[in-house]
Amino acid sequence: MVKTQNKRITYIDIARGVALIMVILTHASIGWWINDGKYQWITNFLMIGNLPVFFFLSGFLFRDYTWKKRISNTFNNLVIPYIFGSLVIFLLALFLHTGSRSALAGALYGNGGHDLTLFGNLMPIGAIWFFLALAVSTMFFSGLVKIISRLQIGELVQRCLILIISLIVFFLVVRTDFTSHYLLPFDLQSGALGISFLSVGYLFKYGYDYAPAQYAYLTKPYTFILFLLFWIFLSKNNVFYFVSAVVEGNVIQTLVAAIASIIVILNFSVWIDCNYGKCVAWIGRNSGMFMVTHDWVLIVLQVRFINQYLYFFHLNNYLGWSIAFAVIASLTFLIGSVLYPTKYINRIFFQRNWPIKVQ
Repeated sequence: MVKTQNKRITYIDIARGVALIMVILTHASIGWWINDGKYQWITNFLMIGNLPVFFFLSGFLFRDYTWKKRISNTFNNLVIPYIFGSLVIFLLALFLHTGSRSALAGALYGNGGHDLTLFGNLMPIGAIWFFLALAVSTMFFSGLVKIISRLQIGELVQRCLILIISLIVFFLVVRTDFTSHYLLPFDLQSGALGISFLSVGYLFKYGYDYAPAQYAYLTKPYTFILFLLFWIFLSKNNVFYFVSAVVEGNVIQTLVAAIASIIVILNFSVWIDCNYGKCVAWIGRNSGMFMVTHDWVLIVLQVRFINQYLYFFHLNNYLGWSIAFAVIASLTFLIGSVLYPTKYINRIFFQRNWPIKVQ
């Protein structure tokens, strides 16, 4: 491979698109697979692999900006979409009579999970917790890079040291029990876990740029199969609730499975890029916007549709899951497509210098 340039890389957009589709599959599967022991590994499989790749890609594309530019970028690209998505969620809760005060409190607290917060049982704000977690990861990771870069050691050693430190943080923060302690504000726990995946991406970037021959095996078909088998096998008894910073099962095995899922998704994305062009890249390019519209769709459907009309499909897991996925995915992309051309939506999701101008 060659050094990546300052332009969009199609297979990275495709990887984001694949991961977003997995997020939708995960949310559609919960309720149909979660209580079925025979197929539990499918939900585990999806939950282990649907989000780490987003953090990995942020590390892969990371640049060590000044603090002023880093804060501006993080606010514009992650905090503003979170605020916008939360505002609409509050309005939906008000309209649907599902606890608008709790929704507002959950949004202000940044409650992405379903655990008890420091202020009681606040309404979780759904899929957009991802924005806050990635913002936390990015800021902490930036500080870690700046500190380690001052050491008089080679760049490769620096990146390895950053990975080691981030893994220590991972094992200190990860929980194996939903009730072990309260969730902290602004998804600090899940954000701290995300630093490890940024660090893995940051280390991979060095290899892709400066030692491509040593990393060529990662694009081989046998590598795809091997890591896919790792991912499947380890999903049998392990699951990663990224949003709540909880691992059920063996923490090391779950972490290995998550890294294996990243390699599989990237490998698969390169294959799609080579054989089918940009069919999924459009979803990945707009993944931030679709994450928000997906959250809105889930809230409305759970209150007005799925809970009332799809319950009988629990009698048939395959049918219920398929219909739920088709409905959720179609509405997610339809609403996003309608909003995409509008001036203000473009400002929120696609103008990197709004509202704070980045110098």
